[in-house]
Amino acid sequence: MKKWILRASVLALAATACKKNNDPESSLPPATQEGRNTGGCLVNGQPFVASRYGGDLLSTSPTEPLYGGYLGDSVFRMSLRRENNGVKESISFSFKWNRTGTYRLDGHASPPGPGYPNGVLNEASFSARSGLVVDRYTTDARHTGHATLTRADVQRGISAGTFEFVAVNTRDSTKTLTITNGRFDRAY
Repeated sequence: MKKWILRASVLALAATACKKNNDPESSLPPATQEGRNTGGCLVNGQPFVASRYGGDLLSTSPTEPLYGGYLGDSVFRMSLRRENNGVKESISFSFKWNRTGTYRLDGHASPPGPGYPNGVLNEASFSARSGLVVDRYTTDARHTGHATLTRADVQRGISAGTFEFVAVNTRDSTKTLTITNGRFDRAY
C-alpha cells in the first residue's frame, strides 16, 4: 500500500511539473516597472515575447523590441515587435493621457499619418508582415480591451503596464484575435 501511495505521489508531482513547463505564460518576461525594455503577451494563447531583429530592405539597423512612450504632453503609444519565422509582427496601442490609470481600447486603429497624434486614440492593433503582405487586426466599438499604465515617469522616460484586447481582422470580420496577459516595461 505504501509503495502505491509513493508511486501516486511521484506521478502527481511529475504531472504538475510538466503542466507548469507547458504553461505559455511562463515564457513571458516578468511584469516589472524598472525600465528593462521587455514586453510580451499571449496571442490566442501562444507566447509573444518582444525581441530585437535585423534591419529590413531600407535599413541595416536592428528593430528594437519595444518602441514608443510619451508623445507630447497627453498621448501614450507603445509597440511590441518581434520576428517570428520570417514574419514581422507588431502589437501596438495608444491612449490619451500620460499618467497612471486604466484606459479603454475601443477605437479603430490606423497607421500614423498626417495630424497624428491627434488621430484615433484609445486603440490597439496586431499586424503581421510577410514581404508585402500585411495581415492586420484592430480594436473597434465591438472588439475592445484595456491598457493599464502602472508607471508613468515622464522625467526618467520610464513607462510600464499591462494590456489585453480582442481585435478583428481588417479584411475579414469573421476573424478575431485575442491578446491576454500583456505586459511592458520601457525606458528611453
